[in-house]
Amino acid sequence: MSILEKVGENEWRFIESGCVRDLMEEFHEALDCLDRAEFQLGEKMLRSIIDRCPEHVDAIHHLALISEDEGRDLEYHLFEKEAVDIALKNFPKEFRLGEDLLEWGWLENRPFLRAYHGLGLTLLKRGSVKEALNIFLNVLSFNPNDNQGIRDVAIEYFFELDEPENVLSICDKYPGDITPQLLYGRPLALIQLDRLPEAKESIKEAVAELPFVVKELLKKRHVRPKSLMDGYVTSGGKDEAYFYWETSGSFWENTTGALDLLKKYLR
Repeated sequence: MSILEKVGENEWRFIESGCVRDLMEEFHEALDCLDRAEFQLGEKMLRSIIDRCPEHVDAIHHLALISEDEGRDLEYHLFEKEAVDIALKNFPKEFRLGEDLLEWGWLENRPFLRAYHGLGLTLLKRGSVKEALNIFLNVLSFNPNDNQGIRDVAIEYFFELDEPENVLSICDKYPGDITPQLLYGRPLALIQLDRLPEAKESIKEAVAELPFVVKELLKKRHVRPKSLMDGYVTSGGKDEAYFYWETSGSFWENTTGALDLLKKYLR
């Protein structure tokens, strides 16, 4: 069974069990099959690995991804939950949630972080937004560097729940971040909290850093850029601006005075 080992004052990493290590080459062969679109063979290999090593978190997680791709949402959720439950059973009592780290830099931690993130995404699909956000905040606590882009998703759903204070809490943890979700999320949250002087300063910064975003938000008609491809975004580009409008434009439209304030700074 995999265990957690302390590797610093507040840092931990997973130590993989013998069966996980022994099947690593076969696991990567299964992933190669998936990359080559040989999905049936890849799934068969993953299931064989899990039969011989039921605690193989990464194999279970990738089986979950296959279920998602094929529209089997319940199976997707159950696989991710199984993977996470296996990992959580190995957390020692000394592990301090909110203080201790399971950083992405340790390769052994990545299977759990991927599966935990995946579980949060399945909960969003099922409409359990608050439960999903609790998971996302836990992942950010484990790995503050956020190599998975979780902070952007968390901000989007905190706006959906009308919780601008939590949006600001995330923004404060990532000063200097220039993703649209944080750069434009901060002033929008400040407007919603009626902290207009701070909002105006944040808008100036956002417009100067990502001007295409404000232009997209203020358009009367939004046309999907030809350069926009699923899974790929050009930092600072028109496709990034369109994607931000697509996911968060409604929050600006539904916040009284927000778009009018943006217009002043565009001019």
